[in-house]
Amino acid sequence: KTDIKMNGKLENFIPYVLENETTKGSLNLQSTLIDANELMSIDTTKSTDTSSAPMTVVEVPGNIDFTVTTTIGQIKYDKIEIKTISGQLIVKDSKVDLSNLNMNLLGGSMNMKGSYSTKDIAKPNFDFTMSIKGFDIQKTFSTFNTVKTLAPFAKNCFGNYSCELAINSVLGKDMKPIYKTMNGEGKLSTKEVEIKSSPTIDKIATLVHRDDLKDLKTKDIAMQFTIVNGNIEVKPFTTKLNNMPVTISGVNNLDKSISYVMALQVPRSDLGGAANTALDGLLATAATNGINVNPGKNINVDILIGGTMSDPKPSIKLGSMTGDAKSAVTDEVTAKVHEQKAILEEKA
Repeated sequence: KTDIKMNGKLENFIPYVLENETTKGSLNLQSTLIDANELMSIDTTKSTDTSSAPMTVVEVPGNIDFTVTTTIGQIKYDKIEIKTISGQLIVKDSKVDLSNLNMNLLGGSMNMKGSYSTKDIAKPNFDFTMSIKGFDIQKTFSTFNTVKTLAPFAKNCFGNYSCELAINSVLGKDMKPIYKTMNGEGKLSTKEVEIKSSPTIDKIATLVHRDDLKDLKTKDIAMQFTIVNGNIEVKPFTTKLNNMPVTISGVNNLDKSISYVMALQVPRSDLGGAANTALDGLLATAATNGINVNPGKNINVDILIGGTMSDPKPSIKLGSMTGDAKSAVTDEVTAKVHEQKAILEEKA
């Protein structure tokens, strides 16, 4: 199905054909469709049915020195459909260098520069810098196995995002990244994202007695992260969950374990009867001893999210206390009682 039109200049092509020497060229390439899945699966000795053909390494010839200016209507590669591609590719020394490559995919657009190399055919690798605008989260999740592995939480997120990303990795024989070799850094931003039916969020909502948090909307996320040997570290960033301010940071580890902290303020009224009974008891005891404490309407708590990506385990932490909402309230009010007591003793 692939059509290719080229014009330009070729040099040294007869020695290339007869003696395997390097051929050079400056070419303009145009195509309405490049079906990479079909091209990569061609084998004249077998059936033409390519629906189950495994992905294999795309080798860049070492004896080609081409500068190619491209205009391509559509590329099909694995499950990805890319449209309106333009830019420049330099094919040389078993490597493809990309310069100012623009394309539309996943509901948005991307500008890319970087390289794909098969100098060591046993260890093909890529090193890309990408500027992404308006990608659809669900389309990204369903298209890329890398996202499913490194950010499974995206399965429950709906909306668009933009991202500045620099990333490199060695590829396996199936053209998939070897995650322990993956390194990079980036910035991700969204205007509004909905989180629906997330087991993690459901557990957190139950923990802080806030059923309204089970279906979330986040506003104006601006997040920075690094990738080191396949582990992702998210630097602290502040957003709103259903208009409630929260600061989030943490790590996704290559072994699929996670360690995140969500710092937020929870209204006392939302923490349940046990927590507020404990609070009233403490306040009454303090008042009898001449110590009047006003703990405020909100309790500062940290939600710790441990466990694994598939089985997150949230808990509440305040100071040195971990456990349920009752423990959090008790710990905070006790601290304030001791603070007031120390002030009275100092005055005495």
